[in-house]
Amino acid sequence: MGAMVQGDPKKKKRVKIGTTSRAVSPEAKEQVEFVRKELAKRVPDATPSEDFLVKVASTYFLAKKNPTVLAAAVKQLQKDAGS
Repeated sequence: MGAMVQGDPKKKKRVKIGTTSRAVSPEAKEQVEFVRKELAKRVPDATPSEDFLVKVASTYFLAKKNPTVLAAAVKQLQKDAGS
């Protein structure tokens, strides 16, 4: 009997993980919550997706808390709420 071969050992298997609320670190979770609260203050009737919040949070904190990032997010949420 021959040995079972399970794919090419040189190729790495990749597991695709979506950017959902399962933040990697407690710090990342805090950042997402901060952005959620800030956007809720500015656009109370908006219901942003987790993906949107994660993207805004990562951009905002990578840009050293640039207020323009939150302003753009608010504008996008207002646009989405109006349509």
